[in-house]
Amino acid sequence: MGVSQPLRLLVDSRVHAEELAPFEALVVRGPGAEDCAIWKGAIGGDGYGRYWVRRGCSERIMVRANRYALAAAQDGVALAPSVRALHGCDNTVCVRVSRPGETGLLHVVGGSQRDKRLAERVGLAGLPAGMLTRLELVAVQGIEELGQRPPGVAGLTVGVARVDVVVLAV
Repeated sequence: MGVSQPLRLLVDSRVHAEELAPFEALVVRGPGAEDCAIWKGAIGGDGYGRYWVRRGCSERIMVRANRYALAAAQDGVALAPSVRALHGCDNTVCVRVSRPGETGLLHVVGGSQRDKRLAERVGLAGLPAGMLTRLELVAVQGIEELGQRPPGVAGLTVGVARVDVVVLAV
Protein backbone atom coordinates (compact mmCIF):
# COMPACT_ATOMS: atom_id res chain seq x y z
CA MET A 1 0.00 0.00 0.00
CA GLY A 2 1.49 3.36 -1.03
CA VAL A 3 1.67 6.54 0.97
CA SER A 4 -1.06 8.98 0.04
CA GLN A 5 -0.33 12.63 -0.62
CA PRO A 6 -2.78 15.53 -0.38
CA LEU A 7 -4.14 16.67 -3.72
CA ARG A 8 -4.92 20.05 -5.16
CA LEU A 9 -8.61 20.00 -4.28
CA LEU A 10 -11.24 22.13 -5.98
CA VAL A 11 -14.88 22.06 -4.84
CA ASP A 12 -17.22 24.41 -6.69
CA SER A 13 -20.86 24.52 -5.51
CA ARG A 14 -22.15 24.70 -9.10
CA VAL A 15 -19.83 22.19 -10.77
CA HIS A 16 -19.77 19.71 -7.87
CA ALA A 17 -23.39 20.03 -6.65
CA GLU A 18 -23.99 16.28 -7.06
CA GLU A 19 -20.96 15.63 -4.86
CA LEU A 20 -21.74 18.28 -2.22
CA ALA A 21 -25.32 17.13 -1.49
CA PRO A 22 -24.30 13.64 -0.25
CA PHE A 23 -21.44 15.21 1.72
CA GLU A 24 -23.83 17.59 3.52
CA ALA A 25 -26.22 14.69 4.20
CA LEU A 26 -23.42 13.07 6.21
CA VAL A 27 -22.94 16.11 8.49
CA VAL A 28 -24.81 16.79 11.73
CA ARG A 29 -24.64 20.45 12.68
CA GLY A 30 -24.99 21.36 16.35
CA PRO A 31 -27.83 23.54 17.58
CA GLY A 32 -25.46 26.40 18.43
CA ALA A 33 -23.83 28.56 15.76
CA GLU A 34 -20.37 27.77 17.18
CA ASP A 35 -20.85 24.03 17.73
CA CYS A 36 -18.86 21.40 15.86
CA ALA A 37 -20.36 19.98 12.66
CA ILE A 38 -19.95 16.24 13.14
CA TRP A 39 -19.08 13.93 10.24
CA LYS A 40 -21.21 10.78 10.44
CA GLY A 41 -19.85 9.05 7.34
CA ALA A 42 -16.84 6.73 7.09
CA ILE A 43 -14.12 7.26 9.69
CA GLY A 44 -10.58 5.97 9.25
CA GLY A 45 -8.42 4.28 11.86
CA ASP A 46 -6.80 7.65 12.60
CA GLY A 47 -10.18 9.11 13.65
CA TYR A 48 -10.60 11.44 10.64
CA GLY A 49 -13.63 11.34 8.36
CA ARG A 50 -13.27 9.86 4.87
CA TYR A 51 -15.16 10.92 1.78
CA TRP A 52 -14.89 9.40 -1.69
CA VAL A 53 -15.35 11.51 -4.82
CA ARG A 54 -15.16 10.75 -8.52
CA ARG A 55 -13.02 13.07 -10.58
CA GLY A 56 -11.82 12.96 -14.14
CA CYS A 57 -12.22 9.57 -15.75
CA SER A 58 -14.53 8.35 -12.96
CA GLU A 59 -11.66 7.21 -10.72
CA ARG A 60 -12.67 7.31 -7.07
CA ILE A 61 -10.37 9.21 -4.76
CA MET A 62 -10.57 9.40 -0.99
CA VAL A 63 -10.21 12.74 0.77
CA ARG A 64 -10.42 13.57 4.43
CA ALA A 65 -13.82 15.01 5.23
CA ASN A 66 -12.33 18.04 7.01
CA ARG A 67 -10.15 18.88 4.00
CA TYR A 68 -13.11 18.49 1.62
CA ALA A 69 -15.13 20.86 3.85
CA LEU A 70 -12.28 23.39 3.79
CA ALA A 71 -12.11 23.22 -0.02
CA ALA A 72 -15.90 23.52 -0.29
CA ALA A 73 -15.82 26.65 1.88
CA GLN A 74 -13.54 28.28 -0.72
CA ASP A 75 -16.25 27.67 -3.36
CA GLY A 76 -14.32 27.44 -6.60
CA VAL A 77 -10.85 28.38 -5.35
CA ALA A 78 -8.53 25.38 -5.32
CA LEU A 79 -7.00 24.20 -2.06
CA ALA A 80 -3.26 23.73 -2.64
CA PRO A 81 -1.71 20.35 -1.76
CA SER A 82 0.39 22.04 0.94
CA VAL A 83 -2.68 23.34 2.81
CA ARG A 84 -3.66 21.12 5.72
CA ALA A 85 -7.09 21.15 7.36
CA LEU A 86 -6.20 21.84 11.00
CA HIS A 87 -8.62 21.44 13.91
CA GLY A 88 -8.81 24.21 16.49
CA CYS A 89 -11.56 22.30 18.29
CA ASP A 90 -9.34 19.20 18.50
CA ASN A 91 -12.27 17.07 17.25
CA THR A 92 -11.11 14.94 14.31
CA VAL A 93 -14.68 14.34 13.04
CA CYS A 94 -15.53 18.07 12.98
CA VAL A 95 -16.05 19.54 9.49
CA ARG A 96 -17.18 23.05 10.50
CA VAL A 97 -14.92 25.55 8.75
CA SER A 98 -13.95 28.68 10.70
CA ARG A 99 -13.87 31.80 8.55
CA PRO A 100 -10.97 34.30 8.58
CA GLY A 101 -11.48 36.81 11.36
CA GLU A 102 -13.82 34.50 13.29
CA THR A 103 -13.27 34.61 17.04
CA GLY A 104 -13.95 32.12 19.79
CA LEU A 105 -13.31 28.42 19.42
CA LEU A 106 -11.77 27.71 16.04
CA HIS A 107 -12.85 24.60 14.16
CA VAL A 108 -11.36 23.61 10.76
CA VAL A 109 -8.87 26.12 9.37
CA GLY A 110 -6.22 26.00 6.65
CA GLY A 111 -2.60 25.89 7.68
CA SER A 112 0.74 24.35 6.85
CA GLN A 113 2.46 21.28 8.23
CA ARG A 114 4.84 23.70 9.97
CA ASP A 115 1.87 25.39 11.68
CA LYS A 116 0.69 22.02 12.94
CA ARG A 117 4.12 20.96 14.21
CA LEU A 118 4.80 24.32 15.86
CA ALA A 119 1.49 24.18 17.73
CA GLU A 120 2.25 20.63 18.88
CA ARG A 121 5.77 21.51 20.05
CA VAL A 122 4.67 24.45 22.19
CA GLY A 123 1.83 22.50 23.73
CA LEU A 124 -1.02 24.01 21.73
CA ALA A 125 -2.18 20.77 20.12
CA GLY A 126 -5.71 22.04 19.54
CA LEU A 127 -4.63 25.45 18.31
CA PRO A 128 -3.86 25.96 14.62
CA ALA A 129 -0.97 28.39 14.51
CA GLY A 130 -2.01 29.39 10.99
CA MET A 131 -4.84 31.44 12.48
CA LEU A 132 -2.59 33.46 14.77
CA THR A 133 -1.59 36.96 13.82
CA ARG A 134 2.03 37.44 12.77
CA LEU A 135 2.84 39.03 16.17
CA GLU A 136 1.25 36.16 18.08
CA LEU A 137 3.12 33.60 16.01
CA VAL A 138 6.42 35.40 16.69
CA ALA A 139 5.60 35.35 20.41
CA VAL A 140 4.87 31.61 20.34
CA GLN A 141 8.05 30.96 18.33
CA GLY A 142 9.97 33.08 20.84
CA ILE A 143 8.75 30.95 23.72
CA GLU A 144 9.65 27.80 21.83
CA GLU A 145 13.08 28.94 20.65
CA LEU A 146 14.22 31.20 23.47
CA GLY A 147 12.41 29.62 26.39
CA GLN A 148 11.19 33.09 27.36
CA ARG A 149 8.96 35.95 26.24
CA PRO A 150 10.28 37.75 23.16
CA PRO A 151 11.29 41.42 23.53
CA GLY A 152 8.29 43.76 23.52
CA VAL A 153 5.82 41.16 24.75
CA ALA A 154 4.64 42.00 28.27
CA GLY A 155 2.50 38.92 28.80
CA LEU A 156 1.33 35.80 27.08
CA THR A 157 -1.65 33.64 27.96
CA VAL A 158 -1.94 30.32 26.22
CA GLY A 159 -5.37 28.69 26.18
CA VAL A 160 -6.87 25.64 24.53
CA ALA A 161 -8.17 27.58 21.54
CA ARG A 162 -6.41 30.94 21.58
CA VAL A 163 -3.28 32.86 22.41
CA ASP A 164 -3.53 36.36 23.87
CA VAL A 165 -0.50 38.59 23.59
CA VAL A 166 -0.04 41.88 25.43
CA VAL A 167 2.46 44.10 23.63
CA LEU A 168 4.39 46.91 25.27
CA ALA A 169 4.11 50.31 23.60
CA VAL A 170 6.96 50.93 21.18
